Amino acid sequence: MRTARRLTLPRAMSERTQADYRSSDPHAQIASIVAAWTQAWNAHDAAALAGLVAADVDFVNVAGRWLQGAEEFRQWHRMIHQTHLRRSIWTTRHYRLRALAGDLALVHLQWSIDGELGPDGDRKPQRNGIFTWLAAPRGGSWLIIAAHNTNLADGVLHRLANDAPR
Repeated sequence: MRTARRLTLPRAMSERTQADYRSSDPHAQIASIVAAWTQAWNAHDAAALAGLVAADVDFVNVAGRWLQGAEEFRQWHRMIHQTHLRRSIWTTRHYRLRALAGDLALVHLQWSIDGELGPDGDRKPQRNGIFTWLAAPRGGSWLIIAAHNTNLADGVLHRLANDAPR
């Protein structure tokens, strides 16, 4: 049996975001996770990112690497933020929350990254993607319990951009 780990709020969170994160309202909690993800990414703080996922998270990154557990997630994100993503800037474009059953939420989030570095150290073009999160309360706060991240192909706009099918 797994024990709940103590949640440490990311250092990059504002006081308002911390209050929302502790709120019982799932919409406020998801909004604060989205804001905290952006803040932690842009601070290149892998520990803060790991604070947003459950201890037993299943996380599939854009390359298809399946990360299992918060520690593996943290180690991976520490490595990428020390290498090719060390100058990256994350922007959340849009997100949508859908309540599933009980205390379970599906989140789709459209994002972009600027400042990624290629193998030669040159700056790569902006990259866009869509994130799918499954979130649930764990230990008094909502956390990402599963995620799948996908790069959008060049020229593809996602429906979140204006909520219309493409």
